[in-house]
This record gives sequence, structure tokens and C-alpha cells, in this order.
Amino acid sequence: MQALKVFTKKLRAQRRRWMKSGSQDYKDGDSEFQDIYEHYLGIESALKLFKEHVEAYCKSLQKSCEFQAQIAGDLLYFFDTKSNHRAKVNKYMTAARDISSSCVELCNSLEETVIKPVSVHIDLFPIIKKIVKKRNNKRIDLVSYQRQVEAMKPKSGAKYLKKVQKRERAEAIFNKINTDLESVFNDYIKFREQMLDHYIHYVIKMQIDFFAMGAGKCSVMDEIIEAFSKIAKSPFDLEAKIIQMRKDLDEFEENIIAAPALAPSISTEAKQKSASSYQELRQRHQMVFDTSMRFEDLHKEYAPSEDAYASAQSKNYEIVMYAYKARHCDELTIRPGDLIEVLEIREGGWWRGMISGDSSSTEGLFPCNHTQPHVM
Repeated sequence: MQALKVFTKKLRAQRRRWMKSGSQDYKDGDSEFQDIYEHYLGIESALKLFKEHVEAYCKSLQKSCEFQAQIAGDLLYFFDTKSNHRAKVNKYMTAARDISSSCVELCNSLEETVIKPVSVHIDLFPIIKKIVKKRNNKRIDLVSYQRQVEAMKPKSGAKYLKKVQKRERAEAIFNKINTDLESVFNDYIKFREQMLDHYIHYVIKMQIDFFAMGAGKCSVMDEIIEAFSKIAKSPFDLEAKIIQMRKDLDEFEENIIAAPALAPSISTEAKQKSASSYQELRQRHQMVFDTSMRFEDLHKEYAPSEDAYASAQSKNYEIVMYAYKARHCDELTIRPGDLIEVLEIREGGWWRGMISGDSSSTEGLFPCNHTQPHVM
């Protein structure tokens, strides 16, 4: 019995393949559905592309945050309390702290209100494709039964009635699946522009609000670059990092400005106006697009307790309040709040030590600007 079912299934699959490739009966009368289906697949492609744009945008934000944490450590090291440029550094750090929380909110909001809802839609497409495949197979069966009924019509009899019953069942199944699919496709086509417009405009609005909030706050960046360039043979290439961040910002603009092109209902004039106003914001703000550095309120988030401070003092430990990524094999990579056991205090600000409580940590050099103590 099982062998017969397997054989019947293979026979049916073979018949479907033959009719799909060679039968004009199968192809006739189905072009309208296939056109709707192709339009539906175009919506899938547009949604995926839009999601990729937004995800690339968020990843670029996170990348810039890493640069920001490194810059924070560089600034603290070079511009101590006695520096003539300390006021500029403090101004920059204050501006960065002010916009850091907004960047986190922006990424979280994009994740919750754009990426996740779009992902729900995208996850439905493979399911719909399976239903379409089932619908197409049922249509092949229906055409096959119709041909058999027509061939047996002159003879009538029990076999003919049995074929008629199979055709009627096949019609019922096909019509149910076909009606449901057409309803889904028509809904997507009807609300396609509204759906894409909603997501696209939501992202652009959040982007512009984010830039507007930081307007003028980071104008000190050029001053910092100029001051930093006066330090001869600096081991930290701050200017290169900032140039890289500005390149990243250009990529953000390309990603986010490309998105409106996915929505046909947005006129060419509106797209140009949106892109133009965006560029004006970019030029006016001259903002470093980093904003989520984990160098927030030192006295709250990263401040150790009084016991930790006493322990650091008595055991010659250093509690660092900045991030530093090792550039060479003999350096330590440290994060805000790390407790470093100081093994050697050296001249020039580079001390030798190891991270306490980390069994995998080895000895290495780390920057320590003792004129601006890192222990709280």
C-alpha cells in the first residue's frame, strides 16, 4: 500500500512537470495571476532592500561609536588639566554626552518600529511562496482532470462520474487557495505604497530630528583637529579617525537617501527636496556622527564604590574611565571601569600593568595621564 502511494505521488509529480513545460492548457488563462504574483515579489525585493539600508545605517552608527570611545581615551590622555586646549576637549566631551543617549534611542526606535515590523513581512514571503507552489500544482491537477473528463464524456459510466468528482474536488481546493492568495496579493498591492512610505518617512524624520538636536554642538571638532595636529609624532592618529568617521557619514547619507527611491508615490520633486534639505542639515551641523560612545556620565555609570576606590589606592590599582584598543602586541585593550593592577610606573604616561580579575589577561602597556586621575 505504501509503495503504491509513493508510486502515485511520483507519477503525479511527473505529470505536473510535463504539463508545466509542454501543455498550453496549463499556461492559458493564468497570466493575470502570474502578473500579480510578480508584482508581489517586487514588493518583497523592495522590503528586503529597505531593511538592508536601515540595518547598514544602524551598523555604521555602532562602528562610529567604537571610534568615539577610542577618541575619548586619546583626548583624556593628551589634553590634561594643564593643557591650553582642555576647555575645547571638555566642550567636545559635553556635546558627545548630550547626544549619546539620543543615538541609542534612535537605533532602538529603528529596531522596534522599522526593522522588526519589516522582518515580519519578509518572513511571510517564503510561506506565501509555498502556498503559491501548492496552488500551481492544484491547478495542474485541475487541468488534468478537466482533460480526462472531456475525453471520457462520450462514454459516461461509473469511471466518468468518478473523474467528475475528482475534478469538482480539485476545483474546490484550487478556488479556495487561489481566492486566498489573490486577496493577500491585492492587499499588499493596495497598501504597498502606504507601507513603504510610512517606513521611509519615519526613518527620514528620525534622522533629521537626530541631526537637528545636535546642531552646532560639535563645531569644536575642527578646533580639536587643529590643536591635536600641533602635537609632534603623536602615537594616536585622531585626525585619521575623524576623516574615517566623516566617510562613514557619507555612506549613511547614501543609504538613507536611496530609500525614498523605493516608494513610487513620492514624486521626483519631493525626493529632490528631501535630499536637498538633508544635505543642508549635514553642512550646517558639521556633526561627528558617532554619538553613542560608552563614555557617558563618569560619576554615575562607571564610578566605582568607595570600597573599590580604597582597594585601588592600597593595592596600587588603577580604575580606568576610558576605552583604549591596543594598536601593538605589547599594549592592553581596556574598557571603562576596568581595574588594572599597575606593575610599573613609567615616564611618558605609558604604564605597565594587567587587568585584574581576567585570567586571560597578560601584561601590557596602557596610557595613564596622571594629571587627570582615572581613579574616582
